[in-house]
Amino acid sequence: MAKKSRINKTAVIVSFLLNPLIMVFLQILLIHRVYNISLESIFLTTSAFIVPVIGYILFAVVITKRADYEFTNKESRFPVLVIALLGLIISIAISLQINSVLTEYLLKFLVIMLILSILTYYWKVSFHATFFGLTVLYFCKPCIKRFCFYSIYCYLYCSGPEWN
Repeated sequence: MAKKSRINKTAVIVSFLLNPLIMVFLQILLIHRVYNISLESIFLTTSAFIVPVIGYILFAVVITKRADYEFTNKESRFPVLVIALLGLIISIAISLQINSVLTEYLLKFLVIMLILSILTYYWKVSFHATFFGLTVLYFCKPCIKRFCFYSIYCYLYCSGPEWN
């Protein structure tokens, strides 16, 4: 029994750390740092996407009097995803007026959100893992390319008979 509760506590901590809202916040900070885009333009662009979703979730929590909003069934996920997609389209329109680098990022995000929305309508998709994986892949892409290149180089040139 103690082992089960320790596993549950660990799962709650990991779930909180990989929360999509935290991942979006980290992505915003990384975009600001990597692309050198002002926080004002990021805020103007992403507020149309983030504020309606947070508002809907807070409204649902106040109505249902729960401390947390559950995304376990598809009926509760779908309205949030539709609001997020509409907000993302508005964010892209705003971004076209402000910054083209952010527009490219938001277009990629829109494609991923469309795919996830379609998939989550039929199956349960882990948004925690998806947002965490996308953050790592998007911002570590140069590091991954270098690692792959270095691995292939070592395999081709350092594994010959002279190294045995």
